Amino acid sequence: MAGFTNHRWSQIFDKLNSNPSKFGLPVRRNKSIDLGSFNALKLGDVSNSSKRWDFLTRIASGFDLLAIQEVMDDLSGIRRLHKSLGSGYKLIISDTTGAAPGSRGLKERLAFLYRTSRIELKELVSDITYDRSIIISKLREDIDIWNSFFQHIDDTNTDRVKNKSHLQISRSQNF
Repeated sequence: MAGFTNHRWSQIFDKLNSNPSKFGLPVRRNKSIDLGSFNALKLGDVSNSSKRWDFLTRIASGFDLLAIQEVMDDLSGIRRLHKSLGSGYKLIISDTTGAAPGSRGLKERLAFLYRTSRIELKELVSDITYDRSIIISKLREDIDIWNSFFQHIDDTNTDRVKNKSHLQISRSQNF
């Protein structure tokens, strides 16, 4: 999209405005909520002021609730999108995930934009856990923790067998 000319962008917006469903936008129905989700591919820095932002805003405005993943630690991009949607939208941003303490990672976030005239926030928003593969690798480095973990599994299996449960947990190197 970066190489589109102004004329090509005009054609795209003309088609988008005349037939939004061609771009995957839902047809608005009474008493319905339109949900959308996409991966923003490292949404962060907004120094670029091209027509891509206008296009992104136009697509986002077609939804009442929009979940966006891969919002980077730099929040300027998601804040720009929120601002461009106007005061009728609220923004919720998660804490970062993807980087465990002491290791490198992308520090991604989830963001949710919602139309306040259609969605009312009432529930608790929680955080995202660390990448479990990093936790498992840290456990494997500490043999005492690893053995303790398997002892817990063995104890749990013994209790379940006593209670005639059919669930069996086996030791496996491939979690």
